[in-house]
Amino acid sequence: MRIFDQLRELFSETRDGLKLKLASFLARALLLVAVLPNMLPGELANYMFAATVGLIGGRAILLGVDLELPLSISGLIEKARKFSLGILLCWLLILIAFIVFLIRKDINSAILLLVLTIASNQFLAGTVRTLSPSSFERLINIPMLIFAGAALILQSKTATELLILRALAGCVVQLIVAFQQQILAAPSTNNFKILISEIIKSLQSSWSKLLGSLSLRGALRGFILWPRSFESSNLSDTIAFAVAIGDAIYQLGMVFANRRYSIMAKQPNIKIEDLISNLQTGLALNLIMVILGITSVYALDQGSLLPNYSNISVINQSILFYSIMCLFSLMQFVSWVSYINNWVTIFPQLFLLIAIGIICALSPLKIWFGLASIVAFAVTFCLFTLTMRKIKS
Repeated sequence: MRIFDQLRELFSETRDGLKLKLASFLARALLLVAVLPNMLPGELANYMFAATVGLIGGRAILLGVDLELPLSISGLIEKARKFSLGILLCWLLILIAFIVFLIRKDINSAILLLVLTIASNQFLAGTVRTLSPSSFERLINIPMLIFAGAALILQSKTATELLILRALAGCVVQLIVAFQQQILAAPSTNNFKILISEIIKSLQSSWSKLLGSLSLRGALRGFILWPRSFESSNLSDTIAFAVAIGDAIYQLGMVFANRRYSIMAKQPNIKIEDLISNLQTGLALNLIMVILGITSVYALDQGSLLPNYSNISVINQSILFYSIMCLFSLMQFVSWVSYINNWVTIFPQLFLLIAIGIICALSPLKIWFGLASIVAFAVTFCLFTLTMRKIKS
């Protein structure tokens, strides 16, 4: 019964956000079915690698500022406007990068544009997160809707085209949200000092969280990053497509994990029965996702809607791996609110990232995700055990 109570609570309290997340998931599904399979040979692998660089690079260049902004602003519009200089600087760099792309028109300049767009999106998201949770949800989800629709209409077939469309979609939503929330203010010397002070503060207090965020994203995209790092191996469209499907599953599964984190963060302490209940609900949801995911893939295969290079076994293993990673993220959130040292969650992520590299280097492609699923489950179980000990003590 506790599981059903949590599910009802999840759907009632995240109705609007859940609608956007589901819409974003459907947009990703549209990309998987109607756009990515029609790309030129090798271009899907190029796009997934470039998008991975964009996601990690966009986080890295902010130096953790986006993680500190919600705490510094605390829902006050006056404080938010003091950081608008950071948004304006991001937009200026994006404009310069776009001009560079128009001149060079190569994939490297497109990647740079995406990196800066994602960094700007994260900075703006940190600014509005406590001002307007609905605007935060729009920033996270609506760009994918625009991107998928534009890619389908234009029938994009190259990585460069997709990167540019994704960057432009992000910029459009940023402009709308920033003006709707009225957080832009005229640049000033005082605001510049405040921004620099926030960067220094972030380096002092949030660098471990930044490292944790980067290592988690590295683990989630390790099957994209590692093959490109080995001279004897190369990223294939088969793996890129499986990662794209798994990532869509992960984004959907994180709705529950993020919501439980928001609720647990408000509680003075976490009880063992709360931990067990959260894990049981997470397991139930993940089982549902795995079943639905595998069933959907089978249906698409029967309808000849999957690309020729896809491998059903690899895709199903990918769905399992990313579902387990949702459980890991849930346990990570529990450990944070239980005041466990950040390194307790960072080390497992780094271990998982390295383990994926070893798997990619030494094992056949067809069992990469299967082996990684075993490692991910073991890491999640260890984190669960450590958290249980912390709560009991």
